[in-house]
Amino acid sequence: MFLSPALLGFLALAAAPVIIHLLNRRRFIRVEWAPMKVLRQTVKQNRRRVRIEQWILLALRTLAVAALIFAVARPVTSGTNLSVFDVQGRASRVVVVDDSLGMCVRADGSTAYERAVNAAAALLERIGPDDEVTLLTTSAADAPLTRQARVESPDGLVARLKEDGPSDAGSAWGRTFGSVDTFLKEATYPVREVTLVTDLGRHGWGEDVTRVASRWAGSGENDGVTLRILDVGRDAPGGLQLASLSPRDPVVLADVDTAVVAEVVNTGAEPASGEAMAVSVDGVERSVSLPDVPPGESVRVPIELTFSQVGPHRLEARLPPDPLPADGFGVHVLDVRPELDVVLIDGQPGVEPFEGETDFLRLALTAGYSRVKTRTLLPADWEAEPVVAADLVVLANVDRLPAERVRELERLVESGTGLMVFVGSAVSPDLYNETLFAGGAGLLPARLGEPVEVDESAAGLVLGDVDGSPLAALSKLSSQRLAAVRPNVVMPASVPGDSDARVLARWNDGPQSAAVVGGRFGDGGVLLFTVSADRDWSDWPTDPTYVLAVRSAALSLAGRAGEDRNLTAGEAVRVPLRKDRRPERVGVSFGGEEQPVAPVESDGGLTAVYESTPRAGFYEASWQEPGGDPRSKVFAVSPDVADASRDRIGAEELQRLLGPLSPEVIAWTGDVD
Repeated sequence: MFLSPALLGFLALAAAPVIIHLLNRRRFIRVEWAPMKVLRQTVKQNRRRVRIEQWILLALRTLAVAALIFAVARPVTSGTNLSVFDVQGRASRVVVVDDSLGMCVRADGSTAYERAVNAAAALLERIGPDDEVTLLTTSAADAPLTRQARVESPDGLVARLKEDGPSDAGSAWGRTFGSVDTFLKEATYPVREVTLVTDLGRHGWGEDVTRVASRWAGSGENDGVTLRILDVGRDAPGGLQLASLSPRDPVVLADVDTAVVAEVVNTGAEPASGEAMAVSVDGVERSVSLPDVPPGESVRVPIELTFSQVGPHRLEARLPPDPLPADGFGVHVLDVRPELDVVLIDGQPGVEPFEGETDFLRLALTAGYSRVKTRTLLPADWEAEPVVAADLVVLANVDRLPAERVRELERLVESGTGLMVFVGSAVSPDLYNETLFAGGAGLLPARLGEPVEVDESAAGLVLGDVDGSPLAALSKLSSQRLAAVRPNVVMPASVPGDSDARVLARWNDGPQSAAVVGGRFGDGGVLLFTVSADRDWSDWPTDPTYVLAVRSAALSLAGRAGEDRNLTAGEAVRVPLRKDRRPERVGVSFGGEEQPVAPVESDGGLTAVYESTPRAGFYEASWQEPGGDPRSKVFAVSPDVADASRDRIGAEELQRLLGPLSPEVIAWTGDVD
């Protein structure tokens, strides 16, 4: 195998000595003279010896030219047929160390990551001194510890691996294979070898590795990539796992009781009893007792909270240590608001109480100690002055939809503002379909039809799938309570088959008409009600279930804002910024160390993106706009507990995902060979 095989074409020059020899033979002229007889007798006696000497000299000259050409073509040898650690010859080698959360599990006196570091150290020791080596970890596949370099001593790299330790992120082998593929394309030597040091956990393996693996298999002698997998995994006992940490209520308001629910799973074979969870809220610690958790089951543990101050609050929860302590930790940022800001756009205001389109809505949202602030705008007011900011916007029987206001409403909802749409006699289905539905690409989750009267015998509201539904609170009521609601007129709504929108509730009429349709637009949620918000089309506004439905839906939609604060390890921190007030500096700090971040422009906006989040904890972004005060935003990054699964990928499934590429899987026992 040669690094410059094209130069082998110059081997034709090796024929030059032969050609010169033949040409020189034709230049002799025969001249007979007396002494030649004596000389001819001498030549006859030495002819055989002279001819052998001439052939030897000709062969040496030819071999000298060929050797020069071979040397310039740079021949190499491969060590791929040798022992896994006895690798020799000049080659480009990539070593990938799995540092995902699952590698933290301890068994047989050491963690999988510690065994992986030892295996990588042994491999680096045996790699040839002339080889190019790229060493990387799965949590930072795009930022290798060394890239296409010769490793004279692996001590420094091994020290880096030990210092960095395992991450809290999950495996993503598709992304890792893509990064390795980039490094292989830049490789100098045609002999290319990839070694994965992993516990072969199932999480992270998917169809996205097949495309890269198929290309590595190659079709020619110089196209193939040798893949080895060092299995450092061990069977380990399970324990308690903090599967999730999330608020019970979509919106957390100041001085209002709320709770954060911790889901605890017992992955072990023995029941867990008498355990306690350590909880820290803004640095104040307390202990929360856990109920008994049977093997293989989970419990939901509420953490009761009340906040008097608005703004972000930090919550940490930690379970007792076990063989995998990394999956027993979680963090969350709660954004406490002083009140909920709701804008009601009333398409048909009334003179007397409860004659207006939004009177019942306002009462349902503000009754009692709700901390909901409502603002009512007429369509003319909305056209003159757009809604700049709100937690929730309600369109109630609005007959005019200026294109400019629709675009502003789209920007609001896309950034997290909720939207509720009530129809009515003033609504033109054609106008709404053209401006709000927009062929399925707009705000409206369903296409509207012409209003139809409902038979008087039809009565009742039938809930659909309530999992994650804004109307989930209604599922706690008896079916008799919902059966008392009677619609008079309904505007039919049809959901496209390829849409993610879903019908959350239906009317109990003949065609089972949609009553409430929910959908998503960007980061915001949208609800479409097929009746009016007042008593014109149904008696629902006068029923007690209306208060529960409207309030829970409003809180659910408005709660979308702030979801970007809570991430999983490996996800990027994104900070939206004002393009017209570009900050002088942007930085993200973790553990007391701040890293600068350069904002990037995309989709007409400005965003600072920080992608290095391998550790769980709180990340704080800070920036300062020209002439303004310093600003900051806190993000909570929790461990990717999905990687803690003890399931290991089998040989058949692994081979299926790798396609034509057949890896050599070796169980690491701690020995070099």
